[in-house]
Amino acid sequence: MSKRIRRSPLFRSSPLLHGSPLPERSALLHRSPRLRGSLVAAVVAVAVAAPAVHAPGASAAVASPETEAAAEAPDHDLLSERGERTRRARALAVAKVAAGQATPETRGSSQRIEYREGSYAETARTSDRIFVLPVEFSDYTHNRIPEPDRAADNATVWTRDYSRAYYQRQIFGTADEAAGDTLRSYFQRQSSGVYSITGTVHDWTRVDHPLAHYGTDTCRKNGVAVSTYYCNEQLVTDGLNSWYEDQRATGRTAASLAKYLATYDTWDRNDHDRDGIFNEPDGYLDRVMLMFAGESQANGGGANGTDAIGSHRGSVSYLQSGAGKLGPANGNRDGGSQVGDSGIWVNDYTMTNENRGLGTLAHEYGHDLGLPDLYDTSGGENSTGFWSVMSHGSLLSDEAELSAHPADLGAWAKLRLGWLDHATAQAGTASTVVLNPLSVHSSTQGKEALLVKLPADAEGNARYYVVENRQYVGEDRYLKSGPFQLGWRSTLPKLKERLHYESGALIWYWNTKYRDNRTKANGGHGQILPVDAHAEPALATSGAVIRGRLQTYDAPFGRRPTAALTFHQNGVKTTIPSRPGVPVLAGPDGTTITVDEEYPDGRVKVSVGSSG
Repeated sequence: MSKRIRRSPLFRSSPLLHGSPLPERSALLHRSPRLRGSLVAAVVAVAVAAPAVHAPGASAAVASPETEAAAEAPDHDLLSERGERTRRARALAVAKVAAGQATPETRGSSQRIEYREGSYAETARTSDRIFVLPVEFSDYTHNRIPEPDRAADNATVWTRDYSRAYYQRQIFGTADEAAGDTLRSYFQRQSSGVYSITGTVHDWTRVDHPLAHYGTDTCRKNGVAVSTYYCNEQLVTDGLNSWYEDQRATGRTAASLAKYLATYDTWDRNDHDRDGIFNEPDGYLDRVMLMFAGESQANGGGANGTDAIGSHRGSVSYLQSGAGKLGPANGNRDGGSQVGDSGIWVNDYTMTNENRGLGTLAHEYGHDLGLPDLYDTSGGENSTGFWSVMSHGSLLSDEAELSAHPADLGAWAKLRLGWLDHATAQAGTASTVVLNPLSVHSSTQGKEALLVKLPADAEGNARYYVVENRQYVGEDRYLKSGPFQLGWRSTLPKLKERLHYESGALIWYWNTKYRDNRTKANGGHGQILPVDAHAEPALATSGAVIRGRLQTYDAPFGRRPTAALTFHQNGVKTTIPSRPGVPVLAGPDGTTITVDEEYPDGRVKVSVGSSG
């Protein structure tokens, strides 16, 4: 029997590639991530991970990965100008590592690369200390979220007491201490033991203003309407100053507080003095994590509705004045605000709601580590689905409520953080590698991923296939029943049904021409997108194209047939039938990637070759 091969759509004509208008029905299919095998991540195929059509009845303007709605929010990863430069520098440095043009140099607790003469980027860290602060409001205190009726709502995260001790266990505890995963244990596993976090969760502090002052969608600056993030940023300043005043009220001196806060300033995040040394103070708190009382606006906001705040990663200087003008006494003018009169400043932060799950916490902290959103922030829905915590994998749940179990970061994210033990191959050159399951860490029997270097495009942009082995072990065990669908949105909008994602060799297409995964804005292109082994469009019972995160449930390549997937849309049942396995990806340049063997212990043998 001949092998099943997924070929690139570049082997045939595509109307969209030629700029021809498509009739409405065809256009809907073309935006689907499955049109004509388009998710094989062809080198220039417009339909690679193209934005999917919205699910029937879904809002076109609902929020972030914290909601199941089809459209995504504007970007909630908000960097200062200097922070943007730092992230671009790291991307350049990682590209050099991937191309074999540079090797990271260890300096203390971090690694760096000279990405151009005299300019350095930090590519890995071994530890960080986090300042965690829960904040409540003059009109809304913590522990006021009502207990959900689990017969109608198995999605909302809830516990009886969101105490300091609860957060201390969830963030810094061992897995045993928290009777489950913690942020600390998650990142220790993801980094294969290389990276760890420490820190303290402080007591709840109360700011003087009501919640709506910080969360309103009609935020104003000097009477002029501005982004709601401007008001969000004020909560960081007010919250830390409130905490500072609380501490002074207990008798602590300004000197003792300055000394204490200095223990959270040991890292020069943006190398402000350009000396290439990152393990030194820069005058700013290194990592700041705020939790605000109440639900996230992305989940409807609960009692606070549109006045609620959404989880995000931000910088106080993103919209506030001060970048390039204000900063600590050492001359670092990154903006932000001073904590009391301590001399220590705050700028970069993450902010999450009181009842967020561990997955949301890991997603936002991933941003603070330097990772971008992988879901489409331009209003579409790409193929990343539940495959990464930096997409909807932040919401995996298994039998618990949403976001209880974060998905794996994925090989590409680990490469960016300096945590990936991978093999490399050249397109068209025969080679073979055995891959461990991605979520099995510190194994000596194989590699975590395979990086296949493709020919550069006409503009010189580097491109790769990133091959990872996704099996139901480690974080990936939650792919077996953690993905979900809100199948009764019109009657039971918070009742989820558990689904599965297939196991196998998941192949991503990395195109350095693009700096994000905004596929709707990028004409179907993105920076790092999964290739779909079963790319024919799946249709719902109604005849509509199924949304992207469900389309790619069977994206992995392999030799075994897939299992059928059954779910509901507004109560109407749809089943995607079982399909034969697809063991071979054939790229447009003649490169082939073949799953040769799947071992009983979960490892897979993958070969790179040429169809020519």
